[in-house]
Amino acid sequence: IFGRGNQQISSKVIRRVGVENIIVISTKAKIANLKFLRVDTGDEDVDNMLRRYVKVIVDYWEYRMVKAI
Repeated sequence: IFGRGNQQISSKVIRRVGVENIIVISTKAKIANLKFLRVDTGDEDVDNMLRRYVKVIVDYWEYRMVKAI
């Protein structure tokens, strides 16, 4: 989900926004090919906050629960 490749969303921003206010969206095709989501913000505390099952919106009124590691 978040990693060192998208540094415009830093661990400080994630901490300030709060995990409960993050919305994850994906296409059905992309999420079907993933066993889990990865987090690597460079901040172990923030990574641990994000490591959980995440609701991923894949269509109108449709979502998947995917584990973030």
